[in-house]
Amino acid sequence: MIPDSVQKALNDQINNELYSAYMYLSIAIYFDVYALTGFSKWMQQQAQEELLHARRLLEFMADQDASIELREIKAPQASFNSAIEALEVALQAEQDNTEQINDLYELAVKHQDHATEVMMQWFIQEQVEEERSARTVLDRAKLAGDDKAALLVLDGEMAKRDQVA
Repeated sequence: MIPDSVQKALNDQINNELYSAYMYLSIAIYFDVYALTGFSKWMQQQAQEELLHARRLLEFMADQDASIELREIKAPQASFNSAIEALEVALQAEQDNTEQINDLYELAVKHQDHATEVMMQWFIQEQVEEERSARTVLDRAKLAGDDKAALLVLDGEMAKRDQVA
């Protein structure tokens, strides 16, 4: 049985994953407006990944007969001053997500909830990749700076990302 405080934290994390998907869709729309379809595709795939993370947590909780509470998802930022700002928002969201996952892991350890502890280890490893990926895209966009041709080359690279399974 998952302790009540851990169940609450898992529900919070589900909400966070769903918000992240919503945020990535908002950023994808921003990129679509500026015909940066590669960036948009990358963001849409990030959104899909976040939905898979939420589903993984939901299935884990269902398997543990835990109380699942789907909550309202706040509206994400919808406008940005630049591609770099949009990418900074995405990276910050991943860093915030990492912090929440680490806190959830620590809570599971505190309550000796070993099943949740093991589940959160997967998420901890996943966040290393998520942050690295977001940081790399941001760093490359910063290298492109105000050079529209360089940004278009990067956009083409972003379009090559494989579909999330």
